[in-house]
Amino acid sequence: MRTPWVSVLIPCRDQGRFLDEALASVFAQEGAAMEAIVVNDGSRDETASIIERWCRRLPGRVKGIEGGGEGQALARRRAAREARGEYWITLDADDGLLPNMVAQGLEALAGAPRAVAAVGDVLMTDADGRRVNEILRQRGLVGWPAVLESCPIGAWNGVLLRAEMVRAVGGIGVDGPPGAEDWDLAVRLMRAGMRVVPIRRVVAWYRQHPGSHSRTPLPPLLARLTMLERCRAPDSRLEGIGRDQPVLTDKAYQALRNRMIFFALGVTAVVKVEEAMTVLSFLIAGPRQEACWAAAYAEGFAHALRGGFVRPGVVPPEVREAVVAVFRQRWGWEAKETGAFILRMARAVRWRLFPGPRHFWRRWQAGCATRLLERSRAEIRRKLVNREAAS
Repeated sequence: MRTPWVSVLIPCRDQGRFLDEALASVFAQEGAAMEAIVVNDGSRDETASIIERWCRRLPGRVKGIEGGGEGQALARRRAAREARGEYWITLDADDGLLPNMVAQGLEALAGAPRAVAAVGDVLMTDADGRRVNEILRQRGLVGWPAVLESCPIGAWNGVLLRAEMVRAVGGIGVDGPPGAEDWDLAVRLMRAGMRVVPIRRVVAWYRQHPGSHSRTPLPPLLARLTMLERCRAPDSRLEGIGRDQPVLTDKAYQALRNRMIFFALGVTAVVKVEEAMTVLSFLIAGPRQEACWAAAYAEGFAHALRGGFVRPGVVPPEVREAVVAVFRQRWGWEAKETGAFILRMARAVRWRLFPGPRHFWRRWQAGCATRLLERSRAEIRRKLVNREAAS
């Protein structure tokens, strides 16, 4: 039986200290011929020398490309152009794959020949990559238009893609502001009517730290709004799919846009409060959905905290002032009405962070997952040692 070929696309900028472990996790995979395309995206650390060492160690299986520091989205696209595999995985240099990720993904796709991707859950770790904070449940990828509610592929190193089908919907990477290319791809797949199958296991780990792109307020927001704008009309990248594309109504667009803005405001409250007014300036007229807005704010607040930031007040003064000013100017809200909404935001955050029974259950799961990660790393090291000894 022919061995499938899997290409792993790795953008790397100043993440050389993690790159060895990421590449080790790639070449510990079984069930496929693996190659890694590593784009050195303007690094000023030891990244170039590490790529060169792996190219000598595994000639023909590791390819290094010099990038110009344009960012992860363009680096991934550049890697995809060089990839020879019939399957793709996108992997950030500071993350990794569990040992059976590829075998399990191929098994899931073998049972669904028309599926474009197999999606598994991912361990979300601390900045050191040693302790699991939570398990990202992302294998239940939703359809249209629910795919626009929140990013269904929060860590896409847990996704095995059929390269040919991804090329058919425009490939990896986006034109416009970078920061939502994973979400943009998921949206295109759903608009094209393509099927995604679950891998019913944890398949990778994802490092959370303050430097993560998703923990900055404005760039991801601009990318998401660009993605949402595309959904109001047929996407030119999907012209050849042979079916009518679903489009967003004005009402749905307004509601989704404002929800994304309040999620970004929650991130801003933790990460960069001075940008609160700028974030709220993107609000548009539409249905009043105070409960939805408050929940989105709490979700963004919690998301930023998981990146390792110190917890501030649930609604910092800069955020309160921005809400009061924008709501008065945009909708004529009085002080009492705005105060009630700010109180609702605060309650939503407290409820989201409340350490009830659900919290302790997740902590127990995270402890079990940490032990799984430790065993997986030991297995990766053992497999590589055995392969080098055999060669």
